[in-house]
Amino acid sequence: MNICQKINCNKSAIHRSKFCIEHEIRKRINTEEDIIKEDIIKEERKLKKEQEDEYKLCLEYDRKVFEDKELQKIIEESLDSYYSEKKNLIETKDNDSYYTIKIKFQFDNIVQKFDMKSKISDIFNVIDVYIYEKKININNYNIILNFPKKVFTKENKDIFLYELNLEQNFLLHVQDLEN
Repeated sequence: MNICQKINCNKSAIHRSKFCIEHEIRKRINTEEDIIKEDIIKEERKLKKEQEDEYKLCLEYDRKVFEDKELQKIIEESLDSYYSEKKNLIETKDNDSYYTIKIKFQFDNIVQKFDMKSKISDIFNVIDVYIYEKKININNYNIILNFPKKVFTKENKDIFLYELNLEQNFLLHVQDLEN
């Protein structure tokens, strides 16, 4: 018969074991506790890795949002500059020969004077600037003259106003092609 090999234990060892029942159970309990602790540590490491990955994703998203804001700011500045230049192009010169045109939107009107030598493109410029400044959601549109009935698209931009043989005062409608 074998004796338990734990210090200060004089009990009989279990069959094929170096330890008594009490110490063998403790050994197994400690082994199970170690396994559970290892599982907990693995789960904690896994959770920490997931949190780090999520944190990295959040940082990347924040960086992209910042870049998008910067890009949006640059776009807005360039649009402001573009429409400011367009606005400067449409300033009328003081002379006696001009057309006074009323441009009618669905809920609003513009009254603008144009030189006799102005083109349809100048009217489109006025409308573009107005749409931009008022933040109206119209991207694609035509200009409609009621009498005589004519529709002007951006392809007609090179037509001079005097070529239309119109009165000096006339009304145009803006037709939103998307709504």
